[in-house]
Amino acid sequence: GGPEGFANAVRKFPYTLLGDTTWRDAHQSLLATRMRTVDMASIAPATSRAFSGLYAIECWGGATFDVCMRFLREDPWQRLHHLRNLVPNIPFQMLLRGANAVGYTSYPDNLVYEFCKHARQGGVD
Repeated sequence: GGPEGFANAVRKFPYTLLGDTTWRDAHQSLLATRMRTVDMASIAPATSRAFSGLYAIECWGGATFDVCMRFLREDPWQRLHHLRNLVPNIPFQMLLRGANAVGYTSYPDNLVYEFCKHARQGGVD
């Protein structure tokens, strides 16, 4: 278990593992992270079918957390939960900026660990 067990399991895979960052990075790079949850939800079923063999979808973290609240007036936790329900078959990963987590300042380790625990409970694998 834990990080070491996960790393060992990945190394044992007999083929290349592919991950997709479109749900986080594409609209962060192209649209100032302004893709609404309803827009992501509309493509979720097709993503779930077409990419069922993916190692993971990076769909959360980075600027998506802040922008979801500040500019889109949406709940990032609700977004995560909703997308997780629509795509149950592909692991979700998030971009975590070390001690900055998903913010723009350094946070204490215990806060970052607690945040990660809640992210896991919300649907991040």
